[in-house]
Amino acid sequence: MVIWGLVSLFLIGGNTVVHQYPCYVVVDPGHGGKDPGAIGRRGTKEKDITLKIALYLRELAERDDDIEVILTRTKDIYLPLSTRIEIAQAYNPGIFVSLHCNAARSYRLHGVEVYILSPARTNWERAVEARENEVLKWELDLPEGDEATILYDLAQIEMLQESKLLAKCVLNSMVNSLGLHDRGIKQANFYVLRVFMPAILVEMEFISNPNREQWLCDSMNQKRIAIAIYNGIKEFIRNYQ
Repeated sequence: MVIWGLVSLFLIGGNTVVHQYPCYVVVDPGHGGKDPGAIGRRGTKEKDITLKIALYLRELAERDDDIEVILTRTKDIYLPLSTRIEIAQAYNPGIFVSLHCNAARSYRLHGVEVYILSPARTNWERAVEARENEVLKWELDLPEGDEATILYDLAQIEMLQESKLLAKCVLNSMVNSLGLHDRGIKQANFYVLRVFMPAILVEMEFISNPNREQWLCDSMNQKRIAIAIYNGIKEFIRNYQ
């Protein structure tokens, strides 16, 4: 099991004092800048929704001594997936949460689903994987090579169980507190989840559904989403630390 946060030991007057630093939670607002992500029928851009919710998550952490939220981006800029990974690794051990809005050809689909890094099993998972990895077309300097892949795969096996538990906590929190349709925990080979820590990608709702798009644009709902995700993270830390 991963050890959350950092612990320092030092002596004061002959006594050992233990100081527990906050748990690092790296929150990645998906897309940004020249990459708008999915665009709703009303013109809402995924990149704007993910950033607003990420900023609310950081606000919640500012009032909590146990968690420190680090954002991969704080404004509307394009950030390569490799850079997002580098930022996450700088705060390891910790937790990585990538925020996204779902999309589909059907405007009727709705609900929340949470992804962990593992080979896609269904056509739906492969379709979402392809859409979220599409940004790779703008990135030319990604690490390659069989040796790097093998070493990465071995290390990632250790994180898989923790990622599943984190996904379960966040998904349950969002379903129970927001009344969202539970689309389950899914898996796909998302490049952005290739970090050596528990990591999940949250598809918060379907921006392609006009009703859900309007719901996502409401600032109160954005705050409620942030609170639900935050409570799920807290539950994971509390139960599995």
